[in-house]
Amino acid sequence: MSRLSELEFAEDLVVPILDGDKTGTVRYGPVSVYVGEEVSAITPDGSEFATIEITRSAKLNAIEALAVLDVFGAEYPADTVDELLEGVNRHYEASIRPETTVRVLVFEVVR
Repeated sequence: MSRLSELEFAEDLVVPILDGDKTGTVRYGPVSVYVGEEVSAITPDGSEFATIEITRSAKLNAIEALAVLDVFGAEYPADTVDELLEGVNRHYEASIRPETTVRVLVFEVVR
C-alpha cells in the first residue's frame, strides 16, 4: 500500500478540522496534492490526526484567496484579507503579501 501525501497543520487547527469548522487552507510554496487525492493531515510532530480528501484547488494571488474560499464554500477562520495574511504568515518564514502567489485547498475529512 502506498503512503499518502501529507499536509501539516498546527496543533490548534486539529479540533476545528475534525469538527468541520476549517475546511480550507492557504499554502505558500510547492504543494504536491491534487483534487480527488486522499491526504494524511498531520501535526508538526508528524502525528496523523485525520485523512482528508482534496475537493477543490486554486493557484492565485493571496489577496484573492478569501473570496475563492468563500466561492468554494470552505470554512476558514478569517473574515478579512488582513486576517488571512496574518494567519498564513504565522506558519511561514517568508512574508506573504497580497500579491504573493498561494494555493487554496479545500478538503473534507474522510476518516
